[in-house]
Amino acid sequence: MKLIVHYQLLWSNIIKNTSLIIQKLDCSAKLNGQTFINMKCSLTSTIVFILLSCAYGSNFAGVEQGLKVFSPGVFQFFRMASAMLGCVIIIIIRCIFEPTYFKVTKVHFSSGIKPILHVMIGGIINLGFPHSMISVAQKWVPTASIQLVQPIATTAGSIFSHFVLPDEPFTTQKFYSLLSAFTGVGLSAAAPFNHATEAKGATMEQVAIGFVFLIIGVSGFGIAAVYLKWKTPNTDLTISSFLQTLGSTLFCLVWALVFDGPTKMKTMISNAPTSSYFWPLLVGVEGTCAAVHGIMYLIGTLGAVMANFVTFGQIIVGVAIGVTLLGEWKLYFWWEVVMNAIGIIFLASAIFIGFYQPKSKEITPKETDEHSETNAPEHEIISEL
Repeated sequence: MKLIVHYQLLWSNIIKNTSLIIQKLDCSAKLNGQTFINMKCSLTSTIVFILLSCAYGSNFAGVEQGLKVFSPGVFQFFRMASAMLGCVIIIIIRCIFEPTYFKVTKVHFSSGIKPILHVMIGGIINLGFPHSMISVAQKWVPTASIQLVQPIATTAGSIFSHFVLPDEPFTTQKFYSLLSAFTGVGLSAAAPFNHATEAKGATMEQVAIGFVFLIIGVSGFGIAAVYLKWKTPNTDLTISSFLQTLGSTLFCLVWALVFDGPTKMKTMISNAPTSSYFWPLLVGVEGTCAAVHGIMYLIGTLGAVMANFVTFGQIIVGVAIGVTLLGEWKLYFWWEVVMNAIGIIFLASAIFIGFYQPKSKEITPKETDEHSETNAPEHEIISEL
């Protein structure tokens, strides 16, 4: 009996110490039913993060131009169709230049309908639904305001991940990061909301409805990142991007048919000048096809919640574009400009807090001995039993 007890204690200590070593070496392993994952920021993920912030931040300016010609539903349909076409081209190129990629593609499409449906559902939550909601809101809400509510995505993702992803619990660090972000949003959102009726010529009721649509839509981004990691963790980036844009294209087509009707859609498409198709094409390829590849990469390397921190970066880019290209601050008083500037500093701080990682403490022989000593009472108790 004592031999079994000693064996159990020894195995317990091996498990605990090995988990510390695994975290130290930045590896992933599965021991005793527990998965240890250390997701750290690398140079590549930093570059992808910055590029995504620029892509998402500039997207809404392109959408703003496209909505001058198309309805929200029709614009998003062309956008998602362009993104899907981009993904198909990437799949073909990869099949030509990567000898094993055709087999990878075949495996994804011959493993049953359930994984495919999960990716498409995740894509609708990530792309089709939120962008359709946001494009409706954008008719009444200034572009800067759309950027400023983006931290809601990170909040929704953090809460959802706490319940479905064991390796991404809601931590104190995430709380302080979100607190900094919402402080920044609070400081920056006052002026846009104040001048919303002047900027868009909308009534206060329309602005309020726009913000409701906006909040619901933006929440989808955070939930989708967690859902995709939870339900489709091993899907290839390009296949995932293709299925997401396919599901979103179908969703946006149904959305346009319901809200615009076939006749209005036909008239709108017939009367639209050729140059106006540039905007859904640009936003689709750059802000959807390329961006989905990027966000899926970050979900795999940084985790679903950390990937959503892109929203903080895109706010800074989006506000800068809204100010410089769309002139959205020209109606503001000087103190409102100062409040916005301070708000952006808080948002930048939120990114820093979210990504900050203290140096791992060295594991010394002394600490290992102390760790063993801490378990001594447990050993005595078990032996007595």
